[in-house]
Amino acid sequence: MIETERLVLRKYKDSDAKNLYLMISETPAHYKYTRIPYPYKLKDAKEFIRKCKLEYRKKSDLPLLVTDKQTGKIIGTIVIRELNSPDKKAEMGYTLARSATGKGFITEAAEAFVDYAFKKLKLNRVEICCATKNPASRRVIRRLHADYEGISRQALILRGKFHDEHRYALLKKEWKRKVLYKVK
Repeated sequence: MIETERLVLRKYKDSDAKNLYLMISETPAHYKYTRIPYPYKLKDAKEFIRKCKLEYRKKSDLPLLVTDKQTGKIIGTIVIRELNSPDKKAEMGYTLARSATGKGFITEAAEAFVDYAFKKLKLNRVEICCATKNPASRRVIRRLHADYEGISRQALILRGKFHDEHRYALLKKEWKRKVLYKVK
C-alpha cells in the first residue's frame, strides 16, 4: 500500500467489485480510450479483480486502486505492467473517475507510483502511452515531465478500430522529484 497526502493506493479485494463497477460506469471516457468492456457490468469488475489477484501472485503486473484517503472511496486505478522485464522497464497506465477529475489526484498517484517503481521495484525506465485523441491523459503525462518519444502509428485497437498512441518515458537517473508518500 502506498499512501500520499490525499490518497491510498492499494491492492484490490473481492469486496471492491461493486464500487469499482460504479466508478468505471460513471466515466464514459474509460470506454473510449481503454479496453474496458462496454457496457461495463458488475461481473466484469469481479473478473477484473480476479485477474489482478492472479497478477499479484505472478508478480507480473502491479495493479492498484486509487482511493480517497479521507473517505475510502475508489476514485481511480493505476497499474505498472510487465514488471518481469529483464530490461528493468515497465509501462504505467491509469484511470480516474469523472467525479475526481480536475483535482490533481491522478498526478499525485502517478508521481508516488513512479517514485515507488524506481526506488522499491528497482526499475530503470517507466513508459507511459496514451491514445493520441486522449488529451486528459497527455496532460497528466506532461505534469510528470516524461520525455516524449514519438507516436506509434496504429498501435492500439479500441472498439474495433486502430488508433495511434503517444509514447513517453521516464528514466530513473532523470527522476528528481521529492515525492512524499509512505509504503505500508
